[in-house]
Amino acid sequence: MPNNQQRYSLFIFFVFILIAGCSRRLYLPIAAKQWQSSTQNQADQLSTTPVFVQSPSLTPPPVPPIHATPTPTSPLGRLVLPLLKKSENQVTFNWQLTPHSLQGKHDNPRAILQIQYPVVSGDRNPVLEGLNQQVQDWINLETNHFLQLIQSLQPGLSDGFLTATYNVTTNPTWSLIHNNPLIPTNPVVYEGNQAVFDGGKPVVSLLFLISEYSGGAHPFDQHYAINYDLATGEQITLDDLFRPDKDYLSTIADYASKELHLRQDLPTDQINSGTAPSVENYKIWNITPQGLLITFEEYQVGPYSAGPQMVLIPFDALSSLLSPVGPLSNYAKSGS
Repeated sequence: MPNNQQRYSLFIFFVFILIAGCSRRLYLPIAAKQWQSSTQNQADQLSTTPVFVQSPSLTPPPVPPIHATPTPTSPLGRLVLPLLKKSENQVTFNWQLTPHSLQGKHDNPRAILQIQYPVVSGDRNPVLEGLNQQVQDWINLETNHFLQLIQSLQPGLSDGFLTATYNVTTNPTWSLIHNNPLIPTNPVVYEGNQAVFDGGKPVVSLLFLISEYSGGAHPFDQHYAINYDLATGEQITLDDLFRPDKDYLSTIADYASKELHLRQDLPTDQINSGTAPSVENYKIWNITPQGLLITFEEYQVGPYSAGPQMVLIPFDALSSLLSPVGPLSNYAKSGS
């Protein structure tokens, strides 16, 4: 038989269980109600809040490949191509320059038009489409000029042709052979990383060779250059390459004149006239991995028999003149 002390301990134990049970019965409904209320509030909040919220602190997604973002070299909202910027990691380029051909004939079957030109294919974005538009604008000018020329000739003299092809001078394999560019007879497909030269900004440079004949003793060649900034989506001018306070034309003219005087069959007076430091004399130029390429047209610095002349000016010869924020800023001499 339990004694009085044992009976008292059992009594206290049963009272504790009774109190705990009552507390549990009272607490659980209250806790459940609070949980339901909290869950409903979260559901209401999620129903009115988008899953993805734009924020300047968020890292832009890799697709699309072009987006507006502040960068150290461009203001807020400037279109940039992150895939074209140098990176420590291997970058895959998702666009190409592919060769296209335009062929047409005038009413006279002996008036022939044939133009080979590059087209951006693959990933689409406004900057790359802008490069296509620059090429298309040139094609429109050339074809209209040729057709007008043929139509203006007398019927018996309306024999002629216009053919054109191109070279991507920013391609690392570009070369200059015998003072003339190596224009491929069968243009290849250039991947994005084969067409872009980054001398401070990503650039694509194209050089077109146009051969035209509309009667006379011989056809003549001419050139057209497009230097396109993939960071801004605009054509680059010579002014964009150099410091605004520098007389860069005199330096370029001096280098070109000395180079051309070393070549045979080029009269001194034509060299002096054709290399004078004027904008007109240096309207055809290209960016290459080896330097700045200047093209002088037929008759500009020599007779027709000498053909067009080209001078490649290495970046070292221009470093003190180059803009520290321009497309060739990597080659600019600091502190000049």
